[in-house]
Amino acid sequence: MESLPLMLALPAFTWPSWVDRIPLPPPFNRIAAGSAAALVVLLVLRAVLRALGRLLRARRPVNIHPRLAKYNVDHAELDRRRRELAGLIVATSTGNRLAGFRIVRQVEAVFVEGYRTPEEALVALKAAAVERGANAILN
Repeated sequence: MESLPLMLALPAFTWPSWVDRIPLPPPFNRIAAGSAAALVVLLVLRAVLRALGRLLRARRPVNIHPRLAKYNVDHAELDRRRRELAGLIVATSTGNRLAGFRIVRQVEAVFVEGYRTPEEALVALKAAAVERGANAILN
């Protein structure tokens, strides 16, 4: 049996009628239409690649710069720990003396760090005092 060549008949490509209405000379209006179509394809491809890049970047672990690592803390846990330490302060006074207590050692403390509220700064001061061995705060 003799094999016959397989012929595939494809329809001839025809430009849409609107391409002929582009106000350019006839050979250039088809180039302009093809360029516009290629530009649209490239813009869509760019958007897809950007979305894919964002998706891949979101799956990577966070990389904190070493100089900024000190700001990467769990503030809720830090506040809980400070409140726990501040609870160990027995008494506070705005004067130089505290009735019933004897001053054994005096430690100077100046706070320049930024806190969200005055109460938070007071809790942090008490926690710092406990860490240095204090059980009361004066002045």
